[in-house]
Formats: sequence, structure tokens, C-alpha cells
Amino acid sequence: EIDRYARERYIELIPLVDCPAHMAFVLKHPEFAHLREDVENNYMICPTREESWDLLYDMFDELMEAFSGKYFHVSTDECYFLGTGVECGCAEIAKKSSRSRIFVDFMNKAAQYLEDKGKEVMFWGESPLSVSDITKLPSTVIDAVAGDESLERKGELEAEKNHGMRVLIYNPIHSGGIFADYIQRVHNAYKSISFSSPRKINDVLGTFIAGWDDAGPHDEAFWLGWTAGGAYAWNGGNPEPGQMIDAFMNLFYGNDAVNMLEVYQLMADGVKYWKESWNRIQEKRVTWELSMQGYPTTLQPIYGYWAKPYKFPVPRPRRVASLELPNLPDTYTLFNQPYWRDRYRVNLENIDKEKKDNIRLIKLLNENLNKVSKNKYNMEVLLSLANLFNHNINFLETMGMIEDTLSSAAKNFLDYEHAVSCLETAEKLAEDICKEREQTYQELKMIWEVSRHPKGQTVNGRKFVHILDDTKNHTADLTPDLSYIIMRERNLNLEKWIYDLKGIRHNFTLKYKKD
Repeated sequence: EIDRYARERYIELIPLVDCPAHMAFVLKHPEFAHLREDVENNYMICPTREESWDLLYDMFDELMEAFSGKYFHVSTDECYFLGTGVECGCAEIAKKSSRSRIFVDFMNKAAQYLEDKGKEVMFWGESPLSVSDITKLPSTVIDAVAGDESLERKGELEAEKNHGMRVLIYNPIHSGGIFADYIQRVHNAYKSISFSSPRKINDVLGTFIAGWDDAGPHDEAFWLGWTAGGAYAWNGGNPEPGQMIDAFMNLFYGNDAVNMLEVYQLMADGVKYWKESWNRIQEKRVTWELSMQGYPTTLQPIYGYWAKPYKFPVPRPRRVASLELPNLPDTYTLFNQPYWRDRYRVNLENIDKEKKDNIRLIKLLNENLNKVSKNKYNMEVLLSLANLFNHNINFLETMGMIEDTLSSAAKNFLDYEHAVSCLETAEKLAEDICKEREQTYQELKMIWEVSRHPKGQTVNGRKFVHILDDTKNHTADLTPDLSYIIMRERNLNLEKWIYDLKGIRHNFTLKYKKD
């Protein structure tokens, strides 16, 4: 149905299968676990088992049945552990030949199967593929990741040209966070697509404009980057980025939209603060968000990662965003050992400016909601994120206010009425910020799910299996639903902190009455 809809609008959809790497979505299932390159890691399938090919061919066939176009993408990116499997024998094969030869054998087998069915095959010509082995690939396959400077220095572009291979110029317009600096991304696309080495050297078929959603953004945020990438593919070097952005804003939102360049700049600054105002730590504590949903209470460590692609790295804890909560007061003296403002002084450094900018951002978005003649939903998505940024600012301010209020109670603990009033105020501040968190999340969830199915849903009685990728630390996969957006704050378990504070206030009251 989607393929037919696109065809009617002169768009050809290209199916893609991640293989042999990035296959945790398959290899997490017990029935496929025996096909792993390494039995301890669900990231990569063994490329030498016939049963692996039975599965891959089945996936290929299913997509070819659904999509009618001539292209098919076998996404061979980031094959970190190819040729390292001991039980499957790949390590021995790599020792006798090379990891690059295993890559070539895999790609040749996939390409032959798909080309025999009339498809033109795209792939990613990157590590562990060596330049000397490029000629061992069919000249008909298309390298969809041309433009990587590290590969260019190895002479890959020239080798592919001499072999008669076509390429796509690769350019990412989103690769992390729930929003990005898309204005800067347009400038990057202008340079990397218009004036890149592949454009000068190779037979360029087109561009691969990647909007990675690993960190869980809404894809409505990608349109400026996608548009710029397509525009510079067709007409390299023209128009200048500023002119390109102005044209996009008018065409995408309509001529009545105002200050949209400022909106995008404020969004980029807002998400930067939203991210950097929290610390990144190794995950050791109980993960409250998962435990509340009946999932394991700690995140399994990462088994391997890009920095050590040729060895079996030892597991390392995942890094997650976190903060500490203000200290609870002593039951008898109410001394709270204040530390929060001092410890997070750097985190709070620009909070006044961020608050002012966020107020301006929300005002502009609300104003444009009544002005735009096109793509109003896009504006609603941006507003949901701006409200999330606003809640983060409120949360940080509230934590400081709570500590100040508890300190006031400690300084005046002999004044019972004042001390109890301070404790009650701290409780109310904490309760209100928890309510605001959940309300902000529910409003965001409602808006986002206008255009996307709920994550992790049960379909036809089949429950979603939530097991993390052993190699990649994808933020959007940390929870089976959309709540990864607020997971970091939920995990602080402020609700328990409130419960404990109420107990302290109760015991302090009993002590006062007894005395």
C-alpha cells in the first residue's frame, strides 16, 4: 500500500535489510540466537551458515514482494565483528584469508541472489572491505556510502571508478539527539555533496541522505536536511545555504510563517542544553522505568563497540543521563547537607538565558501555529519538543529551590511552624514537577502518535520482545515504548524521595509534640 502510494507520486521506495551487522532486532529472539557470529552478542549474524542465508533470503523475498522498484539495499555497514566467530568457524576462515574476503563473499552471495531477481543492489563499502578486494565484487553493485574521507585516503574512490562501480554520496542530516542543528547540517550538505571528491571522481548515481533515529527524534524534524540533500544532489553548489533555508521555510510552511530560521536556531540551542544539563554516568543503579513495566531492572552492558572492531571487547556498562537529587534532611535537626547547587553549578550556568530563549521559542511556535498554511503538524511536533525543553528547565530550577527550602527549614528547625511549612513546600514543589513531567510526556506522546504507531505494541497477540542491542547504546531502545524521552528523570525516582520526605516530616512532628 505504501509502495503504491509512493509510485503514484513518482517516488520509488528502496527496501533495506541490515545485514550481517545491526541485526539485534532479529538475533535477540531465541529461535535465531544460534545464528549469531558470536554466541554472546546479538549484533551480527554469521555469514557462513547456510541457515543464516535461509533467513536472509526469506527477508529479501518478503521485501521484494512488497516493493516494486528496481533497487534493493543490503546495508553492510559497521561489520565490527565479521570474521571473529569461533564456534561458527569464521575466525579460522579469516585467519586463512582475511576479514575483507569474508565481506566480499557475503556481498557477492547477496548480490547474486538479488540480481538474479532483477534488482540493482546497493551496499556500504566500508571496513572490513579492503581497497584491494573491491575488484572481487560485481561492478554492478552500488556503494551507498561514498564520501567518507577515511576511505577516500585509502584510494577507495579511484578503485571503484576503475572497477566501473556507481556510488551514492553519503551525507547524514541527523545522527544523535532528539533534535539537531539543522542549519549547520545544511551548510555541511552544501559542502559535502556539492564539492566532494566522489562528485569529481566517480560515477555518482545520487545521494544517501541519512536521518538516523537511534536517539529517538521524530522524523518530522528531518525535512530541512532531506530537502537540502536532494537539492544539492540535483544542483551542486546552488543555491547558497542561506538562500536554500529561506526557500525551504517559505515552501514548507507557507509565506505567512514568521521567524522560522530563528525557531530552528532556538530549537538547536534548546536541545543542546536539554542534553548537556545532565551528566553522563555509567549505569549501575536500578532502572526504575524498566522495573515499573516488568522488565529487567538493570541494563545489560555493551559487549562490543566501534573502537575495538577486531577483538572481543570486555563488557562495559552503558552510559546514561543522570543527576542526583537534593539530600533529605535529618529527622531531628533537619540538617540537609546542601550540595546540589554547588555540584551542578556548571549544569545551571546558562539556565537564565535558556529560560528566556525557550519562552521566545514557545511564543514563536504558538504564533506560527495560527499562521502556517502548510505542514501544521510539523509545528506541533516542534512545540512538543519545546515544551519538553521547558520542563527540563523547570525541573532544574525546582531542584535548586527544593534544596534552598530545606536549608531554610534546617536553619530555623527550632521554629516548628516555619520548619514544617518549609518541608511541606519542598514536598509540593517535588509533587508539582512530577505532575508536570508526566503531563508534558503525555502531550508529546499524543502528538507524536498522530503519525506513528505506538512503540512496542502487541500485534495479533504477539508481544514485542524488548532486548537491547549488545553493541549499540541506542537511547530510543532503552524502553519498549516512547518513555525513553523522560526515562532519565523517571529513573531518579523523585516519587520515592517525596515519600521519604513525608516520613521525615511526620517523625519531626511527633518529636516536636513529644518534646
